[in-house]
Amino acid sequence: MPARLGGPLNLCGRGRLAARRLPRYHLRVMAEQLTDLQKIILEIHARDLTVRDSIRQVSARVGFFVGQQRYQDELAKAQEIVEADAEQANA
Repeated sequence: MPARLGGPLNLCGRGRLAARRLPRYHLRVMAEQLTDLQKIILEIHARDLTVRDSIRQVSARVGFFVGQQRYQDELAKAQEIVEADAEQANA
């Protein structure tokens, strides 16, 4: 089942969508910590596109060019935040 745009994503592992949705509290906390760019990057990354295509999609969505280094940096930061929030939610 493909992810819909604007819907909450539960990212785990290598950006694959998990079957269950995150609790509302968790989504609120995660939404406060992630920047708009990071949210868009996670959403695009979940589609399992190539890095080149992902960068094109992200750049089109945010309205400015996002280079490969910035894309990789922001993706890593966003994944760390999501993983840390998931660990806190499970604790």
